[in-house]
Amino acid sequence: NKELLKLVVHELKGSSGTVGYTNISELCREVEGVVLSPQSTWKEIDIKCQSLLGSLTEIETSLAK
Repeated sequence: NKELLKLVVHELKGSSGTVGYTNISELCREVEGVVLSPQSTWKEIDIKCQSLLGSLTEIETSLAK
């Protein structure tokens, strides 16, 4: 569901920017852009989301140390 994805990514963009994770905020902006584009395919959206998830996983790993 593109609307739900857009909402979640928008919230994450704002929260990550507030706490200083500007790289996450930028990735969220990119995901929002591809989700909002009428020409985007789910494959393109998935690629952007996987990039965002990878960055979030890196942060989680570094915080766990």
